[in-house]
Amino acid sequence: MKIKRMNVIGLIAGVFVLLAACDQTGESSSGRETDGWENWEEEEDPRVLVDITVEPPDTLIYALGQPFDPTGMVVEGFYDDGSSRALGESEYTIEMPDMTVAAAKVVTVKAAEGAFTKRFQISVRNDTKILRSIAITRPATKTAFEIGQDLSTTGMVVTGDFFDSASQTQSYEPITAYKTTGYSKLKRGTQAIKVKANGQSAAPYNVTVSVPASAAVSVSFKRQGFHNHFLKGQAFNQVSRDIMVKAQVNGIIANFGHDDLSITDFSGYNSDATGQQALTLRLDQKTVSFNVQVLDVEPHVYFDYGYMRLPSDLNGVGPGSGKYYAQAGEKLTLSAVRFLIGYDANNQDAGVTYSWSVTQGTNYTAPHTTGEFFDFTPNAAGTYTVQVSVTGRDYITGQNTTKIATTDVVCYSGTVQTAKTFPDAPGLRNFAPGQFTSGGNGFGWSLGAQGGYRVWRVDSHQDSYYIGGNAFGQWLEPGVVWMMEDKNNNNIPDEMWYELKGGEDDTNPSQITRRYGLMYFHATGESINQYGQPVTGLPWVDSKGRTGTMEGGWPRYWGVSDAEPWVLYTGTLLRDTGEMVTNYNIENMFGYVDALNGKNHAVSKARRADGSPANLTNVRFIKVQTAFFAYGNMFGEISTEIGFADGLGVTTDFPMPSGAY
Repeated sequence: MKIKRMNVIGLIAGVFVLLAACDQTGESSSGRETDGWENWEEEEDPRVLVDITVEPPDTLIYALGQPFDPTGMVVEGFYDDGSSRALGESEYTIEMPDMTVAAAKVVTVKAAEGAFTKRFQISVRNDTKILRSIAITRPATKTAFEIGQDLSTTGMVVTGDFFDSASQTQSYEPITAYKTTGYSKLKRGTQAIKVKANGQSAAPYNVTVSVPASAAVSVSFKRQGFHNHFLKGQAFNQVSRDIMVKAQVNGIIANFGHDDLSITDFSGYNSDATGQQALTLRLDQKTVSFNVQVLDVEPHVYFDYGYMRLPSDLNGVGPGSGKYYAQAGEKLTLSAVRFLIGYDANNQDAGVTYSWSVTQGTNYTAPHTTGEFFDFTPNAAGTYTVQVSVTGRDYITGQNTTKIATTDVVCYSGTVQTAKTFPDAPGLRNFAPGQFTSGGNGFGWSLGAQGGYRVWRVDSHQDSYYIGGNAFGQWLEPGVVWMMEDKNNNNIPDEMWYELKGGEDDTNPSQITRRYGLMYFHATGESINQYGQPVTGLPWVDSKGRTGTMEGGWPRYWGVSDAEPWVLYTGTLLRDTGEMVTNYNIENMFGYVDALNGKNHAVSKARRADGSPANLTNVRFIKVQTAFFAYGNMFGEISTEIGFADGLGVTTDFPMPSGAY
């Protein structure tokens, strides 16, 4: 949505000023090599070190004069975002002890950043005794710790079994130079602590680490970026929603993933109640509340008539229920949209079976089905009712279920007698025939997020149409092109839509999802921008069961009451990576609108649902539809823009065929 909520001219001008500092080889005027768009300036690690811990080296007991050996020592740094990593040798210093004097020694380690200091003991002995084993002979006085606390072994006595090879005698002596392993101050629960010295280990003992009541705790949902939604009837599951918890204690932050949490840590969820719910998470001594939203939606199957759908359409009575119109002898390749059916818990296909039948009308060519697709040819005028029965996994319950969808195919001879005017929805910016051309004036349309579309009646059939957007650099917002004939000559786009094949069919076919359904919900207190689009916190759920919140414009349904709880769009999703993308940038796509390599759209590329050529001969309607579902930071949601076109005429938002046509 490059043009919606910002001065794009100023932004692009700034981009060109920055790019002017580099020649075409990607080298800056200072001679520093660059990577282009992504590296206008050096990036620094924004994290701040807040603490360190030191795991002592493997050798802690030395003979007199033996050099200090740091092998096995690990210095771990902890940062203000809850992350940690092992520091490199250049990131800390060691104050080396005097190894020529027998005594207990303290070794000090200092971090270069922040001057954090930790110490551990070694022992320099004036004998030839060899340590053969160690044992804990008195336990530590403290075995319960809070998140962020260092392990304390105060009170613990470790005894070593020493052997003197010269005198062939054995002795047992307390040792203070030992190391502990197995402790993490960022992990809650029981931890097994091992005590080691010079390759010898004692039997481990257990400690617990817990979140104290004083901790500051927050809950977020990692998957899809904004994922605090559940579906009505769906059991609460912290794993499926990838719940993340952040706990901060005395400046130390610990992040807990869903594997660190138990279902019993949560309470207050009601799968049968829709709307916002306040849940409680109890982490040891800390209790925190957070909100989730339960969306009222059910698995179903429907035929994609090529437009948006409303709640009434699911009952077959709304304008989106539609009909297909066909001439006698015209072959249609039908397919159905699966919404929340046939997908596993990871949003992948889970095995689906299709059963097709014609329940009304008798004069048709024996249908041929390959499962997902159904070839059907009516041979005489009349109404034919086609039914598909789909069996697959119910995404909400996890159980197998069967859903049925029907559609009417109206077969006519000649033309439909009652021609209707192509309707214009109120409040839209329409272009008279010939005005919206490559030489026309001004910007045309911004289609909103995934599924947003506009339909044009073309002035005359051409072999290809020139439709361009405002893509630049690595910023594209691709939209697919659909075409339709008007064989019944009624001036209404009520026949079959055919998608034009684009470059992704050859370069990234595994990531394309066709008949992808995306349902947007109204949100309480949503704000509307100057384009009539809701722009704040709009929940969504897609056909595969992923949910989230769109913080940007969505495809607004013109002329439909805001009392409708949701609107559902079906289209093609070109890049399905399994996650809602942020920091979006992409290049070198072709065959789509608002892509640098996509302006000429040939009719010969029109395809049926199964990918076979449609062989269109008299295109009268063209639809452009956003085919990416992503959020692009300062640019807002990915939204196909249409800036110019050749040969398109009147356009509208809401030409919904219904049973009245």
